Amino acid sequence: MEITRESGDIKNQANLKTTEYPKDVPSEATGKVTFDVATKVTGGKITPPVNDVPFGTDVVINYTPDENHYLEKISIDGKEVKTDKIEKSYTFKKIENNHKIEVVYKKLPTPKLEKKSDRADYIKGDVAKYTVTLTNGDALAENVVLKDVFEKEKIDAGVMQLDKDSIKIDGKKVNYAESYNFEKLEAGQKVVLTYEAKVLKDEDNSVRNEASVIAKGMDKEIKVDNTVKIHEIPKLKIEKKSDKKSYKVNEIAKYTITVKNDGKFDAHNVSVKDKFAQEGLMEIQKDTVMVNGKAVSFDKLSVESLKAGDTMTITYSAKVLKDVNAEVVNTATATADYMEYVVDGNGNKVVKNPPTATNKVNIEKTPVKPSLVKTGDATRVLSYGVILLGSALALIVTMRRRKAVK
Repeated sequence: MEITRESGDIKNQANLKTTEYPKDVPSEATGKVTFDVATKVTGGKITPPVNDVPFGTDVVINYTPDENHYLEKISIDGKEVKTDKIEKSYTFKKIENNHKIEVVYKKLPTPKLEKKSDRADYIKGDVAKYTVTLTNGDALAENVVLKDVFEKEKIDAGVMQLDKDSIKIDGKKVNYAESYNFEKLEAGQKVVLTYEAKVLKDEDNSVRNEASVIAKGMDKEIKVDNTVKIHEIPKLKIEKKSDKKSYKVNEIAKYTITVKNDGKFDAHNVSVKDKFAQEGLMEIQKDTVMVNGKAVSFDKLSVESLKAGDTMTITYSAKVLKDVNAEVVNTATATADYMEYVVDGNGNKVVKNPPTATNKVNIEKTPVKPSLVKTGDATRVLSYGVILLGSALALIVTMRRRKAVK
């Protein structure tokens, strides 16, 4: 320090020379050196700007997001930095300059996911049609990843097979992928994924698949699943018989129908329809109709479930109404849930090749006993008598003439 005396005043000048101060700090100082830390936040809260920070001091800036917001980026002095270790605070260490920190939070995306199949139950040969609908919420969603995965063991076992050529997004065909990625989805934007899968095995089973979505800022995936049931096509065997082959008027015919489940799994809602080809020849005796020994109406010949190997037995009686010669034909048809269907010419869905059993019996007309009097016709009887009497008189006259000639 240099001290000079001029006009009775003391003038002092300090030349500070140090390697600790940055280059932009003046070497001549008359007071304390300080710095400022500017702060800015979007979508959250942050420590207010810090001013007059002494040289070499640490400054900690804290920040938090608003509700339903996530950390998008942090910039320090205009340069974006990694956020993995500074998600809640940043420390400026041993400050030597002015600094600026900017933190940006974005509204958390809230996508909704829905998954469905066109039916809940399928049999071998059926094609299941799946739809996955992704609807974005009220915030921009970025780096969106959509997945849909079947149970691997069921696919490996050949229960069901994905048709990779059927995959479409918003109606446009796309290639098969483990996941489908979208750079961004605007608020309210919808994405529809559709595809088909064919049932390959004829057995009772189920197939589950799971759709999921995740986007930038989300902690975990949103998941929805769908499970469909696979059913064995019922293997029903039906037989029908009567107690006799022929009947006469007013006699009672006794019928028995049996339906056996020859499949490996239970058959459900097994039903039998029994129809006579000729009407008016026989009449069902309503109080005789039984299914497995229980009284039922003739139009409800059914059981809810028939276990593999079990048999349902239907019995009933029918009375012969007419004294005619005729053949009576009736056919019993068995159906159950999950049988194969086709569409007939009228557009109706009907069972394809249902098991049937046909029974034929004869009605024999009561024979008529021989009689000289036919139908009580008295006039005809009198005519026959006159003819016979006339013939006898003529014979007597002829014989007498022959004797007189001799």
